[in-house]
Amino acid sequence: GASLVIVYRTTGPLARTGHITIRHGAVTGNGTTPAMSNVFTNLSVPVQPLFADLNAGVADGQAAFTEGPMTFQGQAISSANAYDGSDGPLWDDDRFSVPNTLLPAGTTSRTNSLTIGNDCLAWAYSALSYQHFF
Repeated sequence: GASLVIVYRTTGPLARTGHITIRHGAVTGNGTTPAMSNVFTNLSVPVQPLFADLNAGVADGQAAFTEGPMTFQGQAISSANAYDGSDGPLWDDDRFSVPNTLLPAGTTSRTNSLTIGNDCLAWAYSALSYQHFF
């Protein structure tokens, strides 16, 4: 599978300041190493954002197998078993809303994690984006 993360800028009176951080490089979860995580470091959150999202690309998800929910800073942001190959053969590219309270002003790092059950997954990337007026 493949995904595009498109970064763009808008102008005008309602324009917001946005930030995006991408963690890429495959991480594999299987029966031997079921827990996977990405750590977003060097974040600079000047004020609590209005909106925050996490995009994640995961390969080899199948509806017949299980995994836990995607978590952000320990809080579930997806349902369990979200990776079922619904975006193409064995590929999922999802966007999850992150509660803005998990990115308070002054945040410098955050972790998102995924633990498999009886599935075997390859996590290709995570992209954290947030917007605020500033």
